[in-house]
Amino acid sequence: MPTSIVSVTQSFQKSRWGLILILVLAAVLRWAFSDSRGLTYDDTFSIILAGRPLGDIIQGTAADTMPPVYYFLLHFWMRLGSAVWFLRSLNILISLATVWMLYRLVHRLAGRPAGLWAALLAAISPLQIYHAQDLRMYAILGFSQIVYVYLFYRIWQSPDPGDRSTILNWIGLVIAGTLAMYSHNLAIIALIIPDLILICQRRWRLLLHLLAAQLGIAVLSLPWLIQVPGQIQKIQKAFWTPRPGLVEVIQAIVLFHSHLPLPAPLMVVAVLFSVQIFTLILFETLRNGKRDRSGWFLLTLVVGLPILLFVISYIMRPVFVTRVFILSSLVYLGLVGRAIADAHVKFVKVFLATGTIALALIALPFFYSFNQFPRSPFNEAMAVVRKREVTRSIVVHDNKLSYFPSYFYAPDIKQVFLPDPPGSANDTLAAQTQAAMTVFPAHDLEDAVRGETHILFVVFQQTLDEYQEMGVTVHPGVSWLEKHFTFAGVQSVGDLRIFEYKR
Repeated sequence: MPTSIVSVTQSFQKSRWGLILILVLAAVLRWAFSDSRGLTYDDTFSIILAGRPLGDIIQGTAADTMPPVYYFLLHFWMRLGSAVWFLRSLNILISLATVWMLYRLVHRLAGRPAGLWAALLAAISPLQIYHAQDLRMYAILGFSQIVYVYLFYRIWQSPDPGDRSTILNWIGLVIAGTLAMYSHNLAIIALIIPDLILICQRRWRLLLHLLAAQLGIAVLSLPWLIQVPGQIQKIQKAFWTPRPGLVEVIQAIVLFHSHLPLPAPLMVVAVLFSVQIFTLILFETLRNGKRDRSGWFLLTLVVGLPILLFVISYIMRPVFVTRVFILSSLVYLGLVGRAIADAHVKFVKVFLATGTIALALIALPFFYSFNQFPRSPFNEAMAVVRKREVTRSIVVHDNKLSYFPSYFYAPDIKQVFLPDPPGSANDTLAAQTQAAMTVFPAHDLEDAVRGETHILFVVFQQTLDEYQEMGVTVHPGVSWLEKHFTFAGVQSVGDLRIFEYKR
């Protein structure tokens, strides 16, 4: 089996159809279950905000923590269709373009076989498929950054810095960098990695040119950059991610190869093989570094961004999140593809190829079927609610995380949600964003149910467990409702609990 996988891919290397077949595979895996796979709070936040006028989108993002370009794209995309699979198709198409750009980058660095391997691994990568189906800005972030890196490499290798193609590359680099800046607030971290490469090489003239291009990117991004200081202040108060340690580093390595969570036995396999493959890639790259600068180029992009984010996480609020260094995960697959294509020892080639492919493929069934927080079965829960006396009911959500997707699936049902505790790590929906989206929480539970005779209270089982761990045996909302209404039962839908009360 291992040798056959290598042989099949080698046949792709000799065929003009190799890349096309890989892109078809990538498309099939990205569109699979795209209509039935559940939406999260973040997904539906994007849909609701993108459905507003452009002025409201700008207002909403200015008070949020992310730039507006993805919401703009989704805004116009939604005019063509509203089905879930169609909404996801925007990022799926961007992800397919990213696979193609990764192929071009690695092909240019290390040849066609390495490029095809890199494209194949990106095509089946659970992390890349996740971002393709995710209704967030990370697909456009990854695409713009891989284009930026590709154009930088072309400029870096150009024998004539003044010819027409190089000038066009500089223009494209500025455009790609600006697109990245309008995609994510942390995009700038990846954009400065090439500066570090040029400093290490003492390419001072090219560094000055790159700094001039980055100044152009900053000028074009200025309308958004003036919002960043206020957003940094918000991030300092309202982000829940922990400071990274060894566990977070290992999780990131696993996510480069597979998907989390996994069943315990597969988790052990994923950790062991991911760490081994990652270590072997580092060894192979360092061993060949003296005679091949392309390996060092890719390795710097792979480790540079996570290291910088790791350091920043100890200076300000933690920002060491795998989806933020999507560029590193892409380039890492390019590094693996290069190592497979160039490995002189057959065992190394087979181990890297079969190990990386197997880790991706064993994770995909769990990826597609995952339906727990934050991707709880909201659609099924709303189907249960419809069986109740919906016309005389109000659905009260313990927080916005269940309200947004539930409202998307059942906009005709009367629903409200309770506010986040002010100043808490969960208090992330700014008042200006609420106004831009025309989505507001109830003042409190009493205000939410005033005048109602039939209440369905929705809460995550995880929330109930967290209260139990704090020594609170009954959820405060449940306790209050039981004092003022008659308990009529509770129903479980996945990890959601629906408490029913009548007056």
